[in-house]
Amino acid sequence: MSFGVGVGDIIAVINVANKVRKRFVDSPDQFKAVAHEVKSLSNVLRDLEDLIPERSITDQQKTDLNETLQACRTTLTALDQILDKYDDLAPTPDRTGLAQKSRRLWKRLTFEPQDVSNLRSRLTSNISLFNALIGSLSLGVSHATKAGVDRLNLHQDKEEYFKVLDWLSSTDFPAQQNDIYKECQEGTGQWLLESSEYKNWIDGSESTLFGPGIPGAGKTFLASIVIHDLHERFDGQSGVVIGCLYLNYKRHAEQTIENLLAGLLKQLVQERPESYPILKCLYSSHRERKTRPSVDELSKTLHTAAQGCTKAFIVIDALDECTDSRTRMKLLKEVTTLQTQQGNVQFLTTSRFIPEIVAEFDGKPTIEIRADDGDIRRYLEHHSEDLPLCVQRNKLLQATIVTEVSRAVDGMFLLAQLHLGSLYDKTTVKAVKLALQQLPKGSQSLHMAYDKTIERIDNQQPGFQQLAKRTLSWIVYATRQLSVSELRHALAVENEAIELDEENLEETDEIINACAGLVTIEEDTNIIRLVHYTTQEYLERKLLTWEPLAEEMITRSCLTYLSFEHFTLKKLSFPKIYSLTDLSEYEATFNKVHFLEYAVDTWHSHAKHCWTNVVEQLVLCFLEGFPRLLYYGALRYIQASYEDGRVLSKRTGMAGFKTMHFAALFGLDRIVTALMQAGYNTRVVDGDNRTPLTYAAEFGHQAVVKLLLRDEKIWDIDESTPLHFAAKKGHKNIVKLLLNCEGIDVNAPNLDLDTPLNVAIEMRHEGVAKLLLERNEIDVNYDPSGNGGTALMSCAIVGNISILQQLLERKDVKLNSRNYQGSTALMLAVEFGNTEVFKQLLGTPGVEVHLKYCHNRTLLMLAAGSYLDSEDIVELLLDREDVAVNCQDNFGRTALMLATMYENNIILKRLLAREEIDVNSRDHEGQTALMMAASRENYEAVNWFLEREDLDVNCRDHEGQTTLMIYAQKRECGVVEKILEKKELDVNRQDFKGRTALMFAASDCYEDDDDGNSARLIGKLLERSDIDVNCRDENGQTALALAASCENYSFMKMLLSRDDIDRRL
Repeated sequence: MSFGVGVGDIIAVINVANKVRKRFVDSPDQFKAVAHEVKSLSNVLRDLEDLIPERSITDQQKTDLNETLQACRTTLTALDQILDKYDDLAPTPDRTGLAQKSRRLWKRLTFEPQDVSNLRSRLTSNISLFNALIGSLSLGVSHATKAGVDRLNLHQDKEEYFKVLDWLSSTDFPAQQNDIYKECQEGTGQWLLESSEYKNWIDGSESTLFGPGIPGAGKTFLASIVIHDLHERFDGQSGVVIGCLYLNYKRHAEQTIENLLAGLLKQLVQERPESYPILKCLYSSHRERKTRPSVDELSKTLHTAAQGCTKAFIVIDALDECTDSRTRMKLLKEVTTLQTQQGNVQFLTTSRFIPEIVAEFDGKPTIEIRADDGDIRRYLEHHSEDLPLCVQRNKLLQATIVTEVSRAVDGMFLLAQLHLGSLYDKTTVKAVKLALQQLPKGSQSLHMAYDKTIERIDNQQPGFQQLAKRTLSWIVYATRQLSVSELRHALAVENEAIELDEENLEETDEIINACAGLVTIEEDTNIIRLVHYTTQEYLERKLLTWEPLAEEMITRSCLTYLSFEHFTLKKLSFPKIYSLTDLSEYEATFNKVHFLEYAVDTWHSHAKHCWTNVVEQLVLCFLEGFPRLLYYGALRYIQASYEDGRVLSKRTGMAGFKTMHFAALFGLDRIVTALMQAGYNTRVVDGDNRTPLTYAAEFGHQAVVKLLLRDEKIWDIDESTPLHFAAKKGHKNIVKLLLNCEGIDVNAPNLDLDTPLNVAIEMRHEGVAKLLLERNEIDVNYDPSGNGGTALMSCAIVGNISILQQLLERKDVKLNSRNYQGSTALMLAVEFGNTEVFKQLLGTPGVEVHLKYCHNRTLLMLAAGSYLDSEDIVELLLDREDVAVNCQDNFGRTALMLATMYENNIILKRLLAREEIDVNSRDHEGQTALMMAASRENYEAVNWFLEREDLDVNCRDHEGQTTLMIYAQKRECGVVEKILEKKELDVNRQDFKGRTALMFAASDCYEDDDDGNSARLIGKLLERSDIDVNCRDENGQTALALAASCENYSFMKMLLSRDDIDRRL
């Protein structure tokens, strides 16, 4: 079916968007996000409105635009209808106290309602599509693939382009690729590139290739060789994109699923800049809110951007070094989903032989990674020039070294590197030969090689020996990777100094040489790191005896650095700080000071691993001095635990924070003990009326909680709020501690009128919920808000089966309690699309199935009128003998009508298959389900209705219009033809203004009819032998008169060709 598209269509959707946006005025924070999306949609549509008249638009672009406009209209209409459910929460000035109460009700749910969240995602997707269309129109092409950044919109500021990319991800994986590949010798890895497994993967015969290998086999080098080969093969081929992820045990804090997906998306946009408008849309939607994109948003954007690729290659190195198994599994799921949905994504990954990882690739093509003998020889020959002169001048000795080292390494590149390093200090031929004879072999060879390296370090001059120990201590114990500059400044800090002495900075080459080959520098990223993760594992054990005070040295350096006069003398006033995004002034300072960020973020973490008297005194002095960097570090610490960008209350910021607050927040139990012994008040409150105990409970510091609970009067201030904070974050052990306190009220609500049990359920912390349910005094039916928010309802909302089953086993649970909207737990399970919960409740004795929801709707109506996946719920209901399929709500709508309105075609078809379904039922506006399908242009549903023999095609709505009239106005000739086939059709039926279907068709004032639908439509109507061409409306006008008034001469000609036409106008 052909559609036209114009500015009028866009304006129509803009009007709907503005209408919906007004309904969000003064809405709670949970709804700000969707309100922002509606506003963004309106803005991008206005851009499109300005652009359309100035650009020629292809047929494909017309189709895409029309489909997206229709999707937007449908989504906005659905959003408008969903908001009806929350109207009673809108603040009204004439109802005293209701606005305040309503806000509390909104805040009960710590999440955005699922139905609204679902629609917000659809809006975001539509905005992305519109931005992509604007980008292609501005470029004057639909799918251009010109090379480089010049493919961007000619008006696009390149500076902004790079700014957006940096916002998306600061990790530069291509730079890491360059660093690693530089270390590869020419010809290395040919055995892999020429293997049948690799060739099958390259040509697409196999979509996945798994490369497991033993530690030190050279997996990372071979991954870089694969990436380089891909770039060589597909250089210049438009539509082919290559993305890589180098995972690293030391970057565990950075390796979140969000950051990894962002890294892949960044590379896709870099390789294919025409997909930039999609990313720009994502950036714009978060820039104003100062938030980060969710996993779902990143995933959808990645999928949308990948749609324009002819082929995509994803290479992930060291999957095993993604130490969080949940993140690893999510990453694999995202990649495999991308493969399934796109059909053109090739995936290769390397890993150690970790059983759970190997199991994920069971049945997939696999090629074991081992150091090929030829590759090892190439490596040794290349680096022989680095050996002492006695080797460089003796070709025979060089050959002996290559042979003996190759024989000793047993497929491990790393071992070849260490063995070669063991020869660097051998100055005679005899010494070299003796060292070759003593090369470690067998299963312990790697450990023995490390031992020999440590011996070489210990045999250096004391200065170099200490430099190596301090350097290795910093790299091993650092919570993240350090840059060369950070490490040099960390090493330069002197105990009790008041400023950094630039003359105490170590030379980079001296640092590298002192560490005897155990550290290396990534050239492009300037990161200094250990040569391998097995080096980390070895040194973690070795340093315990080799350098036992390493953590103390690091802690002292951090605190000394933060106490430099440069940072403390300039007193900086702290305004009410709400979010780290407000601290741009401080961020700019951080970027200029080499070691500052690391010291601020990690001093407390290092301190907790080395409680000596020296460290304790340093920490106390630092905390009691209240330096500005202490506040800043606390903000960053809190920020890291929140996903929504929120830091502290917008009311107070960090006002009122005292020494005890900081100690509890960071989990410094030794400091808390010292402060308590010194008589510090453990019940001191900050600007948000929070005590140190609440912070210790929220951030999981069990030792601190134990200490603070020694104060028997602690509950005089805190009441039960620590329990809420611990329950919210899922700290099971802390919840146990708090529950064992005498006088604890497990049912007490917090300021948001939530009980600890509801908080645990809503945050899906099953272990905590179970602990609370084991308490005899727990009241599972308690509703502090007075609006029906029980534990059972919370389970129905979040879909937690495990906790639900525990609740249903209790005899005291009230199964049919209602909330402020009249919903029971069973109804909420339908509303939030939680099929398993619904099924469980449906089979529970005592659960009322026939209670009505607001507007007098049944469960079947709720499921039929849902934007969530409710097909299975409908099936469960229709399988019941007592289901009433034709019930009407307060608006006269049936389940069939609601399924039609919400375009749930699967449910609609299932309902139409029921013999007893009443397809002719009319709502209070006289509309049938068929008319609703017509108004939504759901032509598939229309055809299903017309197939029903019991359909009354002559039904009229509140204006007296029939379905034939509605489709005649829409010029939908195909549907009109099907209606005209119905024998019982009254083609001359008139509405309440006397108009017939022919009159509506003749009233079409657009004579320019590219698709010929209007003319075809009138022709089909005139073919009816019973058509009355002379019917007059309430104004006495006929179809001919109406055609004349529109100056539609072609229609007049068709009508005048009739012998029975009354030519009088």
